[in-house]
Amino acid sequence: MKDQSTDSSNHQPLLSNKLKNWLLVGGVVALALIPLVIVKDGKFGGADDQGKETITKIAPNYKPWFESFMKPASSEIAGLLFAVQAALGAGTLGYAIGLYKGRSEAQRLPHHPVNQKIEQE
Repeated sequence: MKDQSTDSSNHQPLLSNKLKNWLLVGGVVALALIPLVIVKDGKFGGADDQGKETITKIAPNYKPWFESFMKPASSEIAGLLFAVQAALGAGTLGYAIGLYKGRSEAQRLPHHPVNQKIEQE
């Protein structure tokens, strides 16, 4: 089966891996920001709202310890920001795990460029 991402004349990738990664990151950021611009007054509830209502019922005089420095326009935007934060954290953690796993596997291979650099030094 022919790889769609390569040019058949010289077998060079049409897009470098670095460019592909940046395009993917840009797509994720765009998917996160477009709803912030398009959706103005959406109404969706979440666990934070339910918790707040329950605390108000149990202890009506309860005062929060601190206030947020930024108030999102709606609870949907707050949820979106939370999801983006979770995705960035998971992506960073996954990248770090993959990087260190790849390095440890590369050290086991005798003809890997990483090991050749070490041998030359």
